[in-house]
Amino acid sequence: MGNRPPRTLISLAACIAASILLCLPILNANLVSDDWVLLDAVVHKGVWAAWGGGGHEMLGFFRPLITLTLWFNYQIGGLNPLGYHLFNAVVHGICAWLVGVVAFLFLRNAAPRHQGSGLIPALASLIFLVHPSHAEPVAWVSARGDLMACAFGLAAFALWIHSPKISNSILAGMCLIAALLAKESAIVVPVFLFAFELIVAGRGTHGKRVGHALRRTWPLFLILIIFMVIRAMALGHAVGGYGSERILGIHPLFWARNLAAATFRSFMPIIPHSFDWPDWIPFFLIAISLPICVIYLILRHLRQSDASPQSLVPRLIVFCSLAFVVSVVPVLNLPLSIRNSEGERFIYLPTVFTSIMLAVFLASTFQRKYSFILTGILLYFMALELSFATWGMAGRLSGNLVGDLRTIVDSRTVERLDVYNLPDHLRGAYVFRNGFVKAARLNGITPERIKEIKIQNVQPIQNVNEKFENPTLTASPGTISINYSEGKLKEISR
Repeated sequence: MGNRPPRTLISLAACIAASILLCLPILNANLVSDDWVLLDAVVHKGVWAAWGGGGHEMLGFFRPLITLTLWFNYQIGGLNPLGYHLFNAVVHGICAWLVGVVAFLFLRNAAPRHQGSGLIPALASLIFLVHPSHAEPVAWVSARGDLMACAFGLAAFALWIHSPKISNSILAGMCLIAALLAKESAIVVPVFLFAFELIVAGRGTHGKRVGHALRRTWPLFLILIIFMVIRAMALGHAVGGYGSERILGIHPLFWARNLAAATFRSFMPIIPHSFDWPDWIPFFLIAISLPICVIYLILRHLRQSDASPQSLVPRLIVFCSLAFVVSVVPVLNLPLSIRNSEGERFIYLPTVFTSIMLAVFLASTFQRKYSFILTGILLYFMALELSFATWGMAGRLSGNLVGDLRTIVDSRTVERLDVYNLPDHLRGAYVFRNGFVKAARLNGITPERIKEIKIQNVQPIQNVNEKFENPTLTASPGTISINYSEGKLKEISR
């Protein structure tokens, strides 16, 4: 990228093409879990059906842009998964490009002799693109809200910090509205911009900086208030989705654990179950090493001959650290695993800021030792591809399960179907935690063919050939019982 801003069509096209290539293992993977719930609502109730209600928590959100994109995907390709995954891959590439844009805009006013300043935007984009904690939001169609909210949020951020012109501010406000209509997590964007005006752009005394930040950003907070009112009216309640207890409950110990997990997963890949480490060990390492790295970066730049206590780089690191914490706060009550990809979508936006900080660290520490930098990028890439491979297997398993079910009922009418040991997730990649009944309906298994489908239990699995003992069954007329085992549903009684 050199000293030019990463805003050309060539750099954007390169990021999108690279993202699509990264996603090859999952482009043809079948839909899974909540994908079927959302798509069933869109297909049978209309494009706006999934705004709220519907008897399922996945339908209790106000995310009209997501259901609109699902509707377009279905109109173009039906149930073919390629279009759904291709959309996610393209948006991920756009997000990676925008991370580089934001990093460049941060650094454009830095000291002219600052080493590595031209490298940092490119590194930030590349790190974000191959980040090992991005498998779930990119591979899971239902998580596209995180991708779109991040893309529009970053666009608002870039427009805002590019120029104080009123036209840029208006465009930034429009992008904020789009981000909020994609996912509620975008409520943190006005806070980011306030912090930017206060920490990075502000001048003078503390009081003057606060006043400047308030004068600049109050319209964005007004947009946020109006959105929250409209959302509450559309849903019929203020919280929606997972419910007020899960979102607003006060659980300090869980918050501390999740903040540590989010910090760890924003820098490190999954710790496999084969590594029998207590979970507190990685948290302890992060708690010790991260503050040391941040202090090291700040002191290093303050010592440079072209830097001063007012240098942009230390303020950039402080801002990114604060923005990371702010972006994690809305999801502190939602689980995030360090052992598999579950919950990775919750840290998609926070990794924007850790990617920039990592780019600053690598460019500053290794400077022209590109072999060290490329080694780190390669390790990230390999970890992401391993997670993508798992999601690809989960998608194929989902398709096989629905296909086997269609074969079982192809030539008969079934009063009731009991399903035992349905796979919940494959090493964190969702299979049928939800959505099995909706998948059956979308794939032509109508109520005339099966009067009732009863899910007796679900099981997390570690591999597609995992076996379970057959359950004890009580046969009843007109009932078929099937049991998951060895990678498919098997008819075991009739």
